[in-house]
Amino acid sequence: MADVNKVTLIGRLGKDPELKEGKVTLCKFSVATTDKRSAEKTTEWHNVVCFGKTAEFCAKYLTKGREVYVEGRISSREYEKDGHKQRWFEIVANDVQAIGGKKDEGGGRGPVNEIGDNERRAAGGGGKAARLPDDDIPFAHESFADITAEAWIARRM
Repeated sequence: MADVNKVTLIGRLGKDPELKEGKVTLCKFSVATTDKRSAEKTTEWHNVVCFGKTAEFCAKYLTKGREVYVEGRISSREYEKDGHKQRWFEIVANDVQAIGGKKDEGGGRGPVNEIGDNERRAAGGGGKAARLPDDDIPFAHESFADITAEAWIARRM
């Protein structure tokens, strides 16, 4: 049986997405998921990164508080900071859908806007625009504000 690395999240954005444009367009945002089934409500925060047309969609249509559906794969990277080994986990999204409205708008749960593999293929991207090799995570240990797409590409070469 083949290995599977697939993540599906439905949650709310913690802040507005951050877009970086260059040779590769990338967008980062965080999604909160809350488990309300137990007596004590718990919230998990997930770091999400997407590329190409998906990144452009996220930057244009997603805002803090918006409910989203994210599908992708989990990726991790080890790095060293102040002499201590750290591990960063991130969801590399290949499909993002805005659902409902902002939390305070009380929107429904139907899909509002989405872009995924089919839209990338229709736009001539062949579904490859937002896909990266399994070990690619852009500068997990650095501030996103310091990342440029050109620098990310240069480090991967």
